[in-house]
Amino acid sequence: MDIEIIAQEELEDGHVLKVRASLPAKEKERLVSEAFEMFARQMQLDREKNPDVKQALVDAAGEETVNRMISSYVITEAGPSVINMLNLNTMFSPEPLYDTTVLDEGDFEFEVVFILKPSYELTSYEPLTVKMPKYEVTSAMLSDRLSELMDRYATYELAGGDTVDIGDCAYTEIETTRSGEILKGLTGPNHLIHLQYGLMPDGFIDGIAGMKVGETKEFDFDAPRDDAETIEDTEVYHTKITVKDKRRRVVPALTDAFVKKNFSQKAKTADEFEQVITAEIQGELDKQSGASRDLAVDDALAKRLEGKIPDLYYEHSQSDLMGSLQYQLQRQQMTFEQYLAQQGMEENQFNMLLMMQAMGVLRQGFALDALYRHLNEPITDEDIEFALSQLAPGHEEEARKEFDERNTWFVAREVAERLKAHKWAMAHTVFEG
Repeated sequence: MDIEIIAQEELEDGHVLKVRASLPAKEKERLVSEAFEMFARQMQLDREKNPDVKQALVDAAGEETVNRMISSYVITEAGPSVINMLNLNTMFSPEPLYDTTVLDEGDFEFEVVFILKPSYELTSYEPLTVKMPKYEVTSAMLSDRLSELMDRYATYELAGGDTVDIGDCAYTEIETTRSGEILKGLTGPNHLIHLQYGLMPDGFIDGIAGMKVGETKEFDFDAPRDDAETIEDTEVYHTKITVKDKRRRVVPALTDAFVKKNFSQKAKTADEFEQVITAEIQGELDKQSGASRDLAVDDALAKRLEGKIPDLYYEHSQSDLMGSLQYQLQRQQMTFEQYLAQQGMEENQFNMLLMMQAMGVLRQGFALDALYRHLNEPITDEDIEFALSQLAPGHEEEARKEFDERNTWFVAREVAERLKAHKWAMAHTVFEG
């Protein structure tokens, strides 16, 4: 991208660089056109009814807002070219300064602020020693997994007695309505109902408990609305039910015959099947162990970092982490308040955890940077390929195309450098259990 650098100014003790640059009119117009097209798609504008996209956006959001939106897009797209021209080592997204309008004719002068990556050293570059717990299959783990597997093969057998009660299973013919409308999920001639609190509303379970085989009964019960935000937000349901018979849930025993019938592709006997499941659990534990080792090594390396990290970096790191969370919540159609409730946290607890996470991410990253500089090993094509596989697993070619188009290979290179340093650290760490 053809950009002219007009002026540079260091701020915040050299941690921030403000750059004033100029983008030629032709290049600006291309980016402005891209921006309008993108925002038109996002707003789902009908192009036949709104052939003038710019005017439609201005009518919808106002000229000042549109200018900021378009300016932000143009400056963000121009940012990587500035970084490459000045050979900057930056962190976080460039921050546009909106003191001009991109919608005017001619060249576009703009200002953008970059957070520069600081350089630190480690107290030692010697191999690490890290204590790790043993990840071994216990008898309790095996028992729980086998119980879970066998539970899937439970059957419902006829039981003695003519009265169904809590803990029993009732084979029923049932019709349930809400405001006169039949609920298909709780209506039919052959419904098996487990009388256990928590599986269905308490009023429904209480209405059936004590019924005799062959008895028909009608009753109302309360259940949460489909769009309920609290458990108290309920509506009335009506049920007519006939108990056809009483049953009990039977979980089969793990025997050689059962294994031969249901798991012959895995084992021939019950003992062999237990060995297979033990190996599967151990494989899962090994994966957990690998991930835990990765984190433990990076954390141990971070403890060797020398120097104080300015608050500026913590603030931006927290902002990035919060932005990522808000994006995820938006995709899940969940509010931040709902997320806090789900996690069982107060906002001050969350803010403290966010701060700790930001500190950990920054220190680990800077420690890996320091180790890579100490190793002084060139980045190879294989290192870049591995970085792409971690950045966009299964979509490496798309990532490669985007790096080419946006001229942002410095991002992939930084990832490759840190992965190379991490790989060295893992290979030179003694793990004690």
